[in-house]
Amino acid sequence: MEGTQDYEVLGDFSRKVWAHKFLGQSGGQTLFNISSGMTEGAVRRAIEREVRNRGGTAAINIKIKWGSNPVQWIVNYLTATIWAPGTITVSGTVVKDKAAAQPVEPAEKEAPTEPAADPPAAGGT
Repeated sequence: MEGTQDYEVLGDFSRKVWAHKFLGQSGGQTLFNISSGMTEGAVRRAIEREVRNRGGTAAINIKIKWGSNPVQWIVNYLTATIWAPGTITVSGTVVKDKAAAQPVEPAEKEAPTEPAADPPAAGGT
């Protein structure tokens, strides 16, 4: 059938993760960022946690936004832009694969491993 979904929607999520940059502006450009790879793991863990908590198999429609709030701006200012904390907002939809939700049945029934016993002869001796 055209237009059918192979997954069940379990719900939407939105989670905030703190990120730390160095020598730049909170939620903005960075001259040098020794921690750039660290945010990828935090984002991945946030998505995996949501999928696991909702009993799903995947997440779709993922949106990632980088920003900062007034407290992070003040920290950035007080450290003379050495430390630039920010907030990453991760949102999306958790889904469950319909094939994973249904029990898998064997394609063929197994043949008996031992031959059936012969029926008793009529007349009985």
